[in-house]
Amino acid sequence: MQKLIFSVALGLFGLGLVGIGCFPGNKVPYHGMFSLLTFTMGAMAEMLSSLVAASPFKFAGMACGAVALATLLTAIFRSEMAFAFIGDGGTERWVAYTIVLWTTGFGGYLMNAAIEKTPLPDKQP
Repeated sequence: MQKLIFSVALGLFGLGLVGIGCFPGNKVPYHGMFSLLTFTMGAMAEMLSSLVAASPFKFAGMACGAVALATLLTAIFRSEMAFAFIGDGGTERWVAYTIVLWTTGFGGYLMNAAIEKTPLPDKQP
């Protein structure tokens, strides 16, 4: 069940990325909706990766997810004093860069897990 919850969040994150690619910034209602889906589900996937990842990486995912989710919630509720010094673009980068960092790390984590499960070939003299 835990893998299913994580997979749904990761799938919705991917769907949001496809929507952002299909609808550029000048397509007013659609780009914003897919951006919100991407950022929300990306942060949730980061947090939920702790259900499927091993110890050192699960804490990194939780930390990146907490930063992304806190920044996103602050931006949604328009707390002007919190991120006024970096503006809207800087706030978006705080969310997007943590998701990109986690996505890259999670891909490396999955590749390492696949390598560890692959049997080594027998060495012939």
